[in-house]
Amino acid sequence: MSSRSLSAGLGLLLVTTAVLAQGAPPAARPYKVPPNLLTYFKKWYPQLDDEHLVVKLQETPDGPLGQIDVFGKLPPTPDVAALKGEDRVRATALAFIADQAALFDIPYLADLKEIGLKTSDEGRSRVVYGRSIGSLPLAGWSVSVDVDADGVIVLVGASLLPVSPQLLRAVAEKTISGDEAKQIVERDLARGKKEGALSISEPELGALYRPPYVWWGVRGALPDRPAFSYVIDAFTGEITNKSCTAVASTIGGDICQ
Repeated sequence: MSSRSLSAGLGLLLVTTAVLAQGAPPAARPYKVPPNLLTYFKKWYPQLDDEHLVVKLQETPDGPLGQIDVFGKLPPTPDVAALKGEDRVRATALAFIADQAALFDIPYLADLKEIGLKTSDEGRSRVVYGRSIGSLPLAGWSVSVDVDADGVIVLVGASLLPVSPQLLRAVAEKTISGDEAKQIVERDLARGKKEGALSISEPELGALYRPPYVWWGVRGALPDRPAFSYVIDAFTGEITNKSCTAVASTIGGDICQ
């Protein structure tokens, strides 16, 4: 490894370690949204105006519920000049999220998980982070940060969800097993039909911000039929949602039937 690469790698490690060590103190309750979010953001980005801030956010006692979008040229707050490419994108994005940890209601930045990073031919990158509650990904929660070729943030989109005490307790409770979730799907798909072997995906366990708080996600299909996506209560085994994944129906009948 060249000395330049080693220096950049160490720089990323130092920036990332510092960022992940930050965050809001243990989440204050009840949660409160700042009275004027434009004034709030201007502490970091004085040039920001109301045309570049779109807020559809509901304040709940357990955290924010809704969307915040920030547009414009937002220079990175840490010194990331020594970093290049994806390393600089990650460091820039994590620093922004750390600055907004209290607003986004993230007491522990280590709970963030990168779920995607793509760079266009023009050099604009988007990195997306999800959040875990315990060891489970929180469905519907994400923060995406777009960084241009010069390392400047040009767009942030935050889809935020409250985290209640009930959710925190639920993720630590015993659930039905993945095999049991698969059997529930098998029974629902078969329902007495004998059309050959069923196709069942490996179940994925996740968290929800509202009851039942923990769910199994499974996809299943009969032979030569479109797949169904299942949401299963991880405690009771009840199917709380079932949707066909087909995007269109054929003439003369519904292919999902």
